[in-house]
Amino acid sequence: MLSYVRIKISCSFFYRLMQYGENDYRMGLTKIFIRLPKTLFETEDAFQRRKNELESLIQAKYKGILQRRKYLAIRLRIIRVQVIHF
Repeated sequence: MLSYVRIKISCSFFYRLMQYGENDYRMGLTKIFIRLPKTLFETEDAFQRRKNELESLIQAKYKGILQRRKYLAIRLRIIRVQVIHF
């Protein structure tokens, strides 16, 4: 039940941020019922704009993790070679 509460709070925050009125949507237990097509299209446009930003952030984070793994593997090899030659 706790997850439903979090989702409801998050959705309410989003709709307040988008400045939607109480008559534009209704919150069910597990769904959001959008009354006006305008509200649906504005929500979808906001999602599409944010999706590109999020996609770039995820890609950058993933590439950073891969590079960090490569760096640590190379560093470990260098340390092993130094220990052998010491």
